Amino acid sequence: MGMGLFGKLFEKKICSICGGEIGLLGNRKLADGNLCKKCAQKLSPWFDERRESTVAQIDEQLRDRERNLEELRGFSSSRGVGEGGRLMIDEAGGRFVVLEDADDDLLAVNPDLVSLAQVERVELEVEHISHEEKRMIDGKKQSYEPPRFLHYFDFWEVITTSHPWAKRIRFRLNGPSLPLHAEGIARRQPHLDAYHEVKAHIELPPAGLLADLGLNAPVELDCRTRQELDECDRCCEMHALIQSLLDASWADHKN
Repeated sequence: MGMGLFGKLFEKKICSICGGEIGLLGNRKLADGNLCKKCAQKLSPWFDERRESTVAQIDEQLRDRERNLEELRGFSSSRGVGEGGRLMIDEAGGRFVVLEDADDDLLAVNPDLVSLAQVERVELEVEHISHEEKRMIDGKKQSYEPPRFLHYFDFWEVITTSHPWAKRIRFRLNGPSLPLHAEGIARRQPHLDAYHEVKAHIELPPAGLLADLGLNAPVELDCRTRQELDECDRCCEMHALIQSLLDASWADHKN
């Protein structure tokens, strides 16, 4: 049995799409066949259902991807949003594309052209981690009084569509993770509430926390913290802009 499994590992496999031989560890399984690495790289950058797809479905997608590339040559972006990833809208044509990395080459990546009428939902996801900042006293790390925390936020835009290959497009609005310094709060929540909670706490601590923090007035914001808040707020503003642009354009083209 062991030798049989070992032999199966090195058994020659053929790509069900192009007919080429698949090298060791280069196979991408399909529901009823095999896919080579070269063909897999031509799939939509937003497609994640390859294992459940049949050879016929993958063949259909690759033919559609060739048409997509030709249409991209005439794509004209009238609005663009995003610093990490990049959403570009062709308002006149009623369609948009999204690059996972804002610096990517449009034709090299071949992102799916999605009709504005295919947009079903636009959401903002916020990822948040934090750690306590400490100072060295007599060679030992000790907490500040009140404790200080460094928070990092990443703002992700999620667009759900009825497009056959790009059903869920998720890209980061900010570039590098955005830092935010705060005293007295170290929440770890993967929700938008985490950002709003930290921000509200910095600008005006809830009354129940005043005694613990030794504060009797709103926190005085230094220039660094104000700049950090502005950076994070810009991501929320970008989300609102994307939502308004897609909503308005979708309504126009529906009518």
